[in-house]
Amino acid sequence: MNPLEARKAALALAAMHRSDRAWILRRLPADEAAQLRSMSRKLRSMGEVTPELVSCVQEELDDGSVYAVPPPPQELLLALRDLSPYWAATALRACAPDHLDMYAANCTPERAASVRACFECLPDRLPKGYAHAVAERMHARTSANDAVREGSES
Repeated sequence: MNPLEARKAALALAAMHRSDRAWILRRLPADEAAQLRSMSRKLRSMGEVTPELVSCVQEELDDGSVYAVPPPPQELLLALRDLSPYWAATALRACAPDHLDMYAANCTPERAASVRACFECLPDRLPKGYAHAVAERMHARTSANDAVREGSES
C-alpha cells in the first residue's frame, strides 16, 4: 500500500465505529493492520473524524481524471469481447469511458444496449486502485490475445 492509500484508508478507518474498524483490521495482513491502526489512532486523537470530513478529503485527493491507461482501441475491443456486459462496462468506465460509443458500434445491438445499461449504473469515477487493477487486467487480456494469435500464426 502506498503512503497516500495508507493515509486515505486510515482516515476512513478513523471515522468508523470501533467494532467495524476492528473487524476490518483483523482481516488485513499484520503489518498493514498495525500501520493503519497507528495512523487512525493518531487521527482520532486530533479530534472527531466524521464521514463528511472523510468524503471532503477523498474528493480533494481525487482529481477526477481517467486513472488508468487503456490498451490501444483495437486491442481493447478484443479484450472486452468475451466479458459479461457488466465487466465490459466496468473496464470501459475504469480506463476508457470515452470508448463506449466505439465499443457499442463494434458489437451486436443487444450487447451494446446491455453494456450501456451497465455503464450507466456505474459511478462516474471508480476508485483509483480499482481502476488501475481493471486496466491491468485489460492489458493482460490483450497480451494473452497476442500470444494466442502468434501461436496460431506459427
